[in-house]
Amino acid sequence: MLNAMAVPIGLFDQARQNGYAFNQAPEPDLAASLALFDPVNIWAGFQQLTHLQQRQKAKAALIGRVLKRRLSRIRSLVHRKKSK
Repeated sequence: MLNAMAVPIGLFDQARQNGYAFNQAPEPDLAASLALFDPVNIWAGFQQLTHLQQRQKAKAALIGRVLKRRLSRIRSLVHRKKSK
């Protein structure tokens, strides 16, 4: 729902000229609806998702290595201090 205070009035006029009626829902686009179920689009979306998951896993592994290194450093410093 559009907030009339947040949108300049000219945008409403422009939208009406383009055939958009604010009191009616737009007609569903059959081609766009069918494209959602196209196997090529589904496979591309799955590949993109797995790519993002792989990047997230790699980032988490990097953070884990850094934290492990820092913890090891802290432990060695504490051990040195105790041994003195």
